[in-house]
Amino acid sequence: MHDFHGRKIDQINSFTASGAGGEGGEINLLVEVTGEKKKDKAAKIATARTLWMPAINNHGGFGRWAFLEIADSWDAQNAIRDFLADRMKMQEFK
Repeated sequence: MHDFHGRKIDQINSFTASGAGGEGGEINLLVEVTGEKKKDKAAKIATARTLWMPAINNHGGFGRWAFLEIADSWDAQNAIRDFLADRMKMQEFK
């Protein structure tokens, strides 16, 4: 749920994926495919990045999570692979 101009809006992301996250085990990825530009999109993305991700990762009981926004749905597979490869290089998932 996020707040858009004082209204509470249910938040439904495009999909979740999980897979190998390096030495640290599995990683869960919350993916938002941007698609059509909507007025509340920025609030939705900000809520996921700044509130939901830190909360679920600080809790620790639901595994490790990351967030990815994909602008081009036709390139989603490459975007997810690149995102995970970059995180592995940065040792973020170890």
